[in-house]
Amino acid sequence: GALSARVEEPIREVRRQLKSLVSSGLVGVVGEGSRSGEAARYSAIEGMSRIDAEELALLSERDRRRSALGGLRLIFEEATKAAGSSELGKRADNVLVNFSRRVDERGWRELSELHQKMLDQVTRTVAESRERLESGGGEAVGIISDQILLEAPQNAADEPRMSPSRAGGMPPRQGRLGDVDVERARRVAAVIAHPLRARLLAVMGPGVPMGADVIAKRLDEPLHRVRRHLNALVAADIIAVASEENRRGAIKRYFAFDGRTMLATEENALISERDRRRVSIGMIRLIFEAATRAASNPQLGERVDHFIANVSNRVDERGWRELSELHHEMLEQMTRVIAASQERLESGEEEPIGIVSTQILLEAPQNAVDP
Repeated sequence: GALSARVEEPIREVRRQLKSLVSSGLVGVVGEGSRSGEAARYSAIEGMSRIDAEELALLSERDRRRSALGGLRLIFEEATKAAGSSELGKRADNVLVNFSRRVDERGWRELSELHQKMLDQVTRTVAESRERLESGGGEAVGIISDQILLEAPQNAADEPRMSPSRAGGMPPRQGRLGDVDVERARRVAAVIAHPLRARLLAVMGPGVPMGADVIAKRLDEPLHRVRRHLNALVAADIIAVASEENRRGAIKRYFAFDGRTMLATEENALISERDRRRVSIGMIRLIFEAATRAASNPQLGERVDHFIANVSNRVDERGWRELSELHHEMLEQMTRVIAASQERLESGEEEPIGIVSTQILLEAPQNAVDP
């Protein structure tokens, strides 16, 4: 009954779907009772959704694709709930990170292994935190901890053709992880919440300089509008002008995005709760756009070591801090793996693989008041 009210679906349909989840082992029946003479069953989910690579290898490509789409839907549902929570923006150490980059096969394997190790660590941390909570230690904090690693679609057909001298990536800039820049943080907060800018960043990944005309074509948006938003992103130091060329007296600019969007915890702590909320909502939009594009990839389901994991549970404050530290350590490890992979790609001996790699740690809305 409580589930039917929350999802706004008829109780008969909710019961039918619950039976399917119970038979698949995703949900368990934890108790039975009687209300007004009618039998009532209480179902529970362990709070983690993930199919291991060994299990994925046993599925057909079609079923792997269906599994990936289902996992993304679950993550989107959970993140959407968190985005509507009054708690969003209160914590400076939540994590919303999106990488859209290119790596070699070795880089892909190393990223997949990192994600698996991260999930193992998250699972242990949550279990230890739950033990402390059960002993009466502290208030419970609802958490959503998500990880995504998918192959991004290749869009080489409509990439601008540039000579090697002009085809460089994004130049070095300030505001990276570990640099505390409150002005940059405020600029990011001001610009990233716009829905079109999230779509714009999603189509710019992974890391190839593009002209405004190509971006406008992909977004099906007027060129003048795209240029205006590109200028705002440049001013906020989220993207950069990678190169310029003179075409019949007019200057054409190529824009580059380094494929990683986030604010460091130290920057988050210096901006207002309202701005942190705006940044979080903008990042959730960007993650949705990037993952949705990856979900449309015809190759989705070919790889058995892609990664989609959702952990929804409750922890104590110590557990929250440990999870936040784990996510930030994971970010640093991913940065090193991607940098090493891109160095190998520069030798030109291997075709690059576009990736979307996402990490989410948010405080979940509390629903404990429902029976």
